[in-house]
Amino acid sequence: MTDWYRIVEGQTTGPISDAEISRLVQTGQVGSHELLWRPGMQGWTAAGAIPALFTPPPVPALVASAVTSPREIPIAPPVIQPQGLPGPARGAAAQVAGSSLPTGWLQFWVWVRLPIGAGLLVLAAAFQAIEESLPGIAVLFAISLAIGLVVLAVGLHRRRLWAWRGIWYLLGIDWLLFALSPVSPPISMNPLDWWFLRFAGFGLAWVLPNFVYFKKRRALFC
Repeated sequence: MTDWYRIVEGQTTGPISDAEISRLVQTGQVGSHELLWRPGMQGWTAAGAIPALFTPPPVPALVASAVTSPREIPIAPPVIQPQGLPGPARGAAAQVAGSSLPTGWLQFWVWVRLPIGAGLLVLAAAFQAIEESLPGIAVLFAISLAIGLVVLAVGLHRRRLWAWRGIWYLLGIDWLLFALSPVSPPISMNPLDWWFLRFAGFGLAWVLPNFVYFKKRRALFC
């Protein structure tokens, strides 16, 4: 028989043998509401809904309609860390862990921020190629970056871990490019102070909020 996995205080533990999981059930250390999974199951399931572990006693006919089966008991999914699980379980664990997290800003990145960035790079490369103001290698580099943004958008949409990590690199590039962009300071301001003000302002207004947002949604990606 295949091994079991269980969730203890929001963390996934296992593998656990059949004999050990049966002992935990008999001693009351695994309750009927606890979520369990093993290869071959569709997803995380309440232990009380697994006939091999819990055999409910016969219910009197007069009260049968008042009894709630284990599958009907609402279970608030705990925070699950999918890393370390076997491949088939990671996707299920990520769905349970991130089911209550809003993803509106993530959709903005997938459908607006990254596609627009890729489109602007392609347009800039095409314009520079027509004007012949950039060498061909620079045009190819811009097109490659645009393709990379599209691939990153697809990865975020499919909730891939490599795409989640790629966001950190992109935020760093955004920060650096903004800080190095040639914008003249006001007449009364020192150029170094102007650069530091823009560097800090962009970090607080754009990089930091995105950092916090994506860090909290690590469980969505596997």
